[in-house]
Amino acid sequence: MSSFINSSIEKDGFKFEDAIKYFNNKIPITKEEYKKLDDTYKSLAFTIANYSNITLLNEIFKLLLTTIEEGESLNTFKSLLNNCLENWGYDKENDYKIDLIYRNNIQTAYQVGHYEMLIDPDVLENRPYWQYDAIEDEDTRPEHRALNGLVFRADDPFWKTWYPPNGHRCRCTVKSLSKRDLEKKGLSIKKGEDIKIFPDKDFNYNPALKSYDFNIDDLPKTLKKAYEKQMALNSP
Repeated sequence: MSSFINSSIEKDGFKFEDAIKYFNNKIPITKEEYKKLDDTYKSLAFTIANYSNITLLNEIFKLLLTTIEEGESLNTFKSLLNNCLENWGYDKENDYKIDLIYRNNIQTAYQVGHYEMLIDPDVLENRPYWQYDAIEDEDTRPEHRALNGLVFRADDPFWKTWYPPNGHRCRCTVKSLSKRDLEKKGLSIKKGEDIKIFPDKDFNYNPALKSYDFNIDDLPKTLKKAYEKQMALNSP
């Protein structure tokens, strides 16, 4: 298991099955189709810029699903992806984009699993406060750095917009805290309505709040058509 995935599991003990379920129910679509979707449905879609062949996108999607299920490393995913692309007659993908694909998708799935752990009734009763936790280094976005360490109630609407990931390759996460933690650390509770900064485009929602137990009849036409195509491609 890669250090990126393994460190997340060991640190938080999150609900791994929810992370897998979330990703498994995504629907591969082209970037052009993705752009037409209402924000409400974007978290249900899987897309990669510059790849318009839906069959190829479906294959890459399955590679990522296996990567999450098996806890494969970035290098393993890189090898699998480039082999897939070469079989399709494409050039190998550059390292930056492979890293982007890998981290965006795995981090989002991880954060969904983490969210399910945070809202467990027993956890929420004892730890009803959430703290935004950013990685502070030269790659940290100014907006994420400004939020680092701030505490909000778990039910504050702030988390509908700012639950991670909040941008490409975002490494932020959320810590749950008890009242005793707040007193011990001298932390105060903020209100989301006072926060005047926003996440990056297409990352201004909590992916865990978008149901992955969807009814196909409730999907917009674009996603419904893509879902039916996916089912046809994956049928025996």
